[in-house]
Amino acid sequence: MKTIAGTLVVLVAAAVAAGAARGQDDRDLETVLDRAAAYVDAYEDELGMIVGEEEYVQNATWMSRAARPPVVVDRERRRMSSDFLLLPVRDRWYGVRSVLRVDGNPVEEPETFPESPREIVEDRTDTAYNIGDFTRTFNVPTFALTVLRPENVDRFSFERRGRDRIEGHDTWEIRFTEVVAPTLVRGADGGARFATGRIWIAPGTGRILRTEIVIDVRTGREPYRATQRVQYEENSVLGILVPASMEERYDSEFHTVEARADYSEFKRFSVQVDQAPGTIVP
Repeated sequence: MKTIAGTLVVLVAAAVAAGAARGQDDRDLETVLDRAAAYVDAYEDELGMIVGEEEYVQNATWMSRAARPPVVVDRERRRMSSDFLLLPVRDRWYGVRSVLRVDGNPVEEPETFPESPREIVEDRTDTAYNIGDFTRTFNVPTFALTVLRPENVDRFSFERRGRDRIEGHDTWEIRFTEVVAPTLVRGADGGARFATGRIWIAPGTGRILRTEIVIDVRTGREPYRATQRVQYEENSVLGILVPASMEERYDSEFHTVEARADYSEFKRFSVQVDQAPGTIVP
């Protein structure tokens, strides 16, 4: 017969073991996050010398506010073909798409071009082709990686949720929650938009195979949720992971926008300045 004292010893030992395991998990998680932050720092530099092709399809649906249950009253669809690249602005990288065709029709080239990377980023003419009532400026596949930039990590809490196998790699599924303002995404009024999401990381290398970021906007006239999910794949020519697809969904009570981007034909590029002033040779 077990004694009370013996039972207490077993319970205490189990609690100590569980506490030690949690402590080890915390240390392991910190190590994996450090590797992932280092990976993102190096990866953005590599991806900044790469351009790819993007096929981006958007579908918008509007529901009746009067009918019960609500019924669809309007739909819109748009397809964009673009070049996608990252541009350096000071010590940051920004994703930019150069739209070539919209619904199969060539886009006219502007009469004037931005003169600096910052002007290109601020111009963001690609947002003019977004459909639906939602304002969205973070629909580039590398956006969620900013969570793991060294200057941002301390503004999030992280929790290991499980394991998954992606593209032949064992990964940890890690959930993140933004807890400190200013937030990565801000509203038109400058207000905070706190993000949550998940990142799938290969623990031994810090490489990132999948990302998911969710932003709930509870202010303004109509609350909505924005979700972005990106899958990465190996590119044997470049020797790095590249975005394979980006899925987005924006939901309010009576309006939804779904979008998917597929990426291909990534290649490295470089420019050479010729001796003649004002001439750039690709």
